Amino acid sequence: MASRFKPGDQVEAFARMPHGQDNGRDRLDELGERWLLCPMALMGTNRPRIGWTERWLPATVVDSETSSYRGSPAERGSGLPPVPESRSRVHFRWDVRLWFDWASGERLDADDPSALLDEAPSSRVRPRTDRWQLPGG
Repeated sequence: MASRFKPGDQVEAFARMPHGQDNGRDRLDELGERWLLCPMALMGTNRPRIGWTERWLPATVVDSETSSYRGSPAERGSGLPPVPESRSRVHFRWDVRLWFDWASGERLDADDPSALLDEAPSSRVRPRTDRWQLPGG
């Protein structure tokens, strides 16, 4: 089964910041998926931080995989049938750059080529609509 996305495709990926895993307590020592997209820098550095925790956001496909899904060792090379579309992954680069750590206010270094790389199940990626007016686009 071929992926419906190829490198360079402009898409929208559904971003969802995990929540509820710590019963509402700020786990300041936990790094990882604490990035919040903010509409302007001031909203990411001041408290309360204001941004989107769930939203379709613009991205550009870097790679997609279907039958080469990197699942558990039992799934890899086991002779199982091809990976269903819902299990295929799309690797992409976010096209929005104002990401802030919700706990510390630290801004993501968007100049780092790998900082904006992410992946999602293909069910959370769709072709980009014409609503996005991005610089250089």
